[in-house]
Amino acid sequence: MVQKAASRVSPVPIHELQAAGLPVLWRPLHEPEGAWFWWGAKGTEPFKQLWRLMYDRYTNHHGLNNLIWVLASEHPDWYPGDDVVDIVGVDAYPDDRSDPLVGRWEPLVERFDGKKLLALTEFGGVPDVPAMQFLGVWWSFFASWTGDLGPGSMATDDLQRIYSQFTITFEVIEGKDHFRLVDGGDLLLWGPVSSTEADGTIEGIYSPSPCDA
Repeated sequence: MVQKAASRVSPVPIHELQAAGLPVLWRPLHEPEGAWFWWGAKGTEPFKQLWRLMYDRYTNHHGLNNLIWVLASEHPDWYPGDDVVDIVGVDAYPDDRSDPLVGRWEPLVERFDGKKLLALTEFGGVPDVPAMQFLGVWWSFFASWTGDLGPGSMATDDLQRIYSQFTITFEVIEGKDHFRLVDGGDLLLWGPVSSTEADGTIEGIYSPSPCDA
């Protein structure tokens, strides 16, 4: 069953990205310990077997070398191994969006001791990056959810404060292809925005919906 499921996935679009020299943050089979997805419903061992099978098929069978393997699971029992994971991710939807998540960061830092990057692979809203970093919580990146749980649901002043400090945006990296949030407007993805636009424009990291991954 596990082999059949993995063999049905075609990585053709990823081959095209590899040919273009583009790396991919690849986050398959997320949140397995919740058991609400089929890949986690049978427990830890089938999940780890499936992860390693997918890694082997994509890396060795399909020859893909541009995937950065991101595991969205914090529990040690679900960890498939250092050799098949590059980044360990946390999916967080705290009631208080200003929560610095120290209690989730510190166990991972102690456990991996610098061997793996740590990331907020899903977050409800936008995390309070300055507050986190003040307390020594340094996620490598974050990906906001969308709609009522996305950046558009937050106050413009909060977004300006967060994105103006210690946050690298697509504008900094590429000079284009970043989103904007105009005060009172919608979140616009892949919209080039001039740095001279009127006050109220927020620029930040573009992150496609996890549903697109």
